[in-house]
Amino acid sequence: MGEVLARVRSPEVYIVPIFISEGYFTRAVLPREFGLAGPVTEREGRRIHYCRPVGSHPSMTGALRHRALTALGAEGDPAAACVLILGHGTGRDANSAAAIHRQVDALVALGAFGEVRAAFLDQEPSIAGWRELTARGDVVAVPFFISNGQHCLEDIPAALGLRGPSDPPLQEEDFARGPWHLSDRRLWYTPAIGSEPHIADVILDLVAEID
Repeated sequence: MGEVLARVRSPEVYIVPIFISEGYFTRAVLPREFGLAGPVTEREGRRIHYCRPVGSHPSMTGALRHRALTALGAEGDPAAACVLILGHGTGRDANSAAAIHRQVDALVALGAFGEVRAAFLDQEPSIAGWRELTARGDVVAVPFFISNGQHCLEDIPAALGLRGPSDPPLQEEDFARGPWHLSDRRLWYTPAIGSEPHIADVILDLVAEID
């Protein structure tokens, strides 16, 4: 990262973390690697602005709602369904999970769904225990992740019960297979929220917010 910044010649630089939350990486690792002194760093004739991560943008709540409603389509009733917002979680920084819980509260306030819960890969409540988190028959799992990488194609599907230990990773087209019938439940699993097309607009909006 420092090497890339050294090649930049523009006098005004905006760094936008394509991360979900203001957690360990955005608060400790990125500032260290870029040599940042705070929200604004003056160095070598340049002004470097450090923006908020894309996951903190208010439009993310609408994106989550859209993802869940699109997944349910005509087959499910939103008022009877539970939306699970899936996060990574970490013991390094409590703010990582706080970002997910804020989205849960915001989605509850919109009132579109019967229930909204949070679940995590690396902390409690765990994604693997999703059956205990809700008694609803219809469940929509939306990963609050940036990309459809290993977590979304392997780890989360395994925790949800969509693939076994020896099964190949899910493919992009598998997101459209829902609902998955798991015993007495119907489960829809969506792509990562970071794959929403409007992320480019979010980046520009966060830059404009600095100005």
